[in-house]
Amino acid sequence: MKKTILKFMAVAAVFSMGLYSCDSNKADKSSDISMTISSDDPMNAYLDYFDALLSNDAETVILMTTPVAYLEEMKLRGMYDTLVTQTEDIVIKYALLAFNEQYGEDIYIDFKEELKKTPLSEEQLGYALQCYKASYGHLSAEINIIEGYEITYTYEIAGSKTSEEKSETACFVRVENDCWKMLPVTADTLKEYKEMQNVLSQQ
Repeated sequence: MKKTILKFMAVAAVFSMGLYSCDSNKADKSSDISMTISSDDPMNAYLDYFDALLSNDAETVILMTTPVAYLEEMKLRGMYDTLVTQTEDIVIKYALLAFNEQYGEDIYIDFKEELKKTPLSEEQLGYALQCYKASYGHLSAEINIIEGYEITYTYEIAGSKTSEEKSETACFVRVENDCWKMLPVTADTLKEYKEMQNVLSQQ
């Protein structure tokens, strides 16, 4: 089950592409999107994402991967509540079922150690920005990515049946006036991920 965590991140990112095609005639009724930045550590995006995943907190799952500017516009256009509901019903449900099958009940994910942290180049930051633009090109909101890192880290995932310590590498980017976001790819594959999003956005 190698690269389990990033596979779920990639599935969630691809799935989200299909949720924004239609505007509602009115804004969503949910409260304003809350953005909590607990520190300047990009790994908080990882920790918050999986804490939220395991507690069925779809709004935080979405926030840790999607810029707030896009989410606020989606809320105004009546798309946000649908995104939250379908993230609960499909993305989180699918992830938890797979985790339970592999590891048993009472799943927890424990961050262990940051092994390597490499700044993203200007070119790589540009690819990350293009990933977002490809995914949310139907929205008018503009974002600016001001820094990013490729981070290799270890974590333990465990449940009632078994546990496993794993290492993975992912990209983390800081969006201006926003919190850190996690992208389920390495720096070397940012370009390919961007191109995949371009293809999906045209379907």
